[in-house]
Amino acid sequence: MTSSLHVDGASPGVLRPFWEADLPTRLAAFADLRARPDLPFHEMDSGGQGFWSVTSYADAVAVTKDPATYSNARGFSLDDMSRQLLETMASIIGMDDPKHKQQRKLVQGAFTMRAIAALTDNVASLSDVIVDELRDLGEFDFVDAVASKLPLQVICDLLSIPASDRPHLRVLVDRVLGVSDPSFGGPQQGVEAVIELFGYAIELGKERQATPGDDLTSLLMSAEVDGQRLTPTEFGSFLILMIAAGNDTTRTGLAWAIHLLSEHPEQQRMLAADFDGHQANAIEEILRWSSPSCTCAEPRRATPRSATSRWPRATRSSSGISPPIAIRRCSRTPTPSTSPGTTRASR
Repeated sequence: MTSSLHVDGASPGVLRPFWEADLPTRLAAFADLRARPDLPFHEMDSGGQGFWSVTSYADAVAVTKDPATYSNARGFSLDDMSRQLLETMASIIGMDDPKHKQQRKLVQGAFTMRAIAALTDNVASLSDVIVDELRDLGEFDFVDAVASKLPLQVICDLLSIPASDRPHLRVLVDRVLGVSDPSFGGPQQGVEAVIELFGYAIELGKERQATPGDDLTSLLMSAEVDGQRLTPTEFGSFLILMIAAGNDTTRTGLAWAIHLLSEHPEQQRMLAADFDGHQANAIEEILRWSSPSCTCAEPRRATPRSATSRWPRATRSSSGISPPIAIRRCSRTPTPSTSPGTTRASR
């Protein structure tokens, strides 16, 4: 069934005006979606194949726990991507088992306790430097001065990317993430930026493979599981995932953090009074609100299996590929989260 849900005359498959509506309006629309007895299908204004909307906690669990039915290997984005671009950008999020499990083990092997401890100390030092720079300004743009700066610095330090390369890498990352924003050059420059990032990452991987150090790039290139190692090409895809997607999700989360704490000063005071006691829950609450990444999967079959009767019969596009599934705002489900419309760092 095609969704009849509208916000200012548009469905969630339409970029404007649905996604430009204010947050309360969009949250009310998603609440209406969760209350429906079926899972709605949305056509897209871009002419794509459309998508199923999964907006409840139970349905999200059903999708993410059923890799036999729902696949990431054939696409995980609502955007139409060529097979070559998908393989370049996807890394482990565009794989199914057993390849996904093997790659995950290789990557996890590089994140030792020692590496995590060093990363924690590095993040603290970088944060102190940024705060010192801003202390006397009085007024500044948080997104530009903090949210967009800190994550990329952390990732570049972690991978030991030369300081001289970082300004241009930031330009490339902005072009990749701003593919739908004309001010960053549009889709063509976004694709060109992906290709350039991929080439840079491959050469970086080859260099550290030949002359390893104690940085994450060297650890990733030397990690071995069951006799298998990451190839420079596989490392290239992983670096794009880290430096682009990892940077974007953290940047979004940080921006939401300052917004939520500004809107709820009582939560800010509680966190400041006992940071160690509340910081873990505060992070989870910020992620619950911000949802900095939407998970998408694609049915392997024309008719998806599910433990619930909510699933409609899936249809195939003219290409023979089943439409993707968008998992959005499931953290707003009334259960198991109590009072999802409130912000509580002590949740």
